[in-house]
Amino acid sequence: MSHPEPAVSSVGAIILAAGDSRRMKQPKALLSLGGKTFLARWLRILGEARIGAIRVVLGHDAATIRAQIELPDRQVVLQPNPEEGMLSSLRLGMDSLPEGLDGLLLCPVDHPRVEAGLISSLEAALRPGVVVVPVHDGRRGHPVLFSAELFAELRTVPLAAGARAVVRADPGRVVEVPAAAGVLADIDTPADYDSLSRN
Repeated sequence: MSHPEPAVSSVGAIILAAGDSRRMKQPKALLSLGGKTFLARWLRILGEARIGAIRVVLGHDAATIRAQIELPDRQVVLQPNPEEGMLSSLRLGMDSLPEGLDGLLLCPVDHPRVEAGLISSLEAALRPGVVVVPVHDGRRGHPVLFSAELFAELRTVPLAAGARAVVRADPGRVVEVPAAAGVLADIDTPADYDSLSRN
């Protein structure tokens, strides 16, 4: 007897990869961990979690990244002004997603140690009007899952405040999900990357 395919998730995901990687001196999306680039790892993880609506926001390194990683045109969103920051890129990604999603995962490409099981745990905690955040040892990490009811706030909060302002606006609507240490792995510098590679 055949088993039905798991349903495609009603949650979308935006991989933020538009930063200029000044400190790293190369696109973070193309850094490697376990034989896969950071971006390829995110795409695999989200695919395993059955996330159907995925967008990758790219900036000035878009051509370099697309030359090394095959991305369908529908997944790619170009950020002409990456200096405006992550929230600006997130909004561009949101504009390209289909309507009717229950939530949105904010996935910084420089957090490569997330696994598909965590995505499923975040989805399981989703309900209307909440922000779902992975937590390890009392510290919050990524990815963050915003319910659809908060999309309007993400569109209107000042760019300088960032998406974190939506998370912090009301502690009562934040749902914390215990997670492994990988949710805290933020790779910003060559030293960060060396440490990640050793571990």
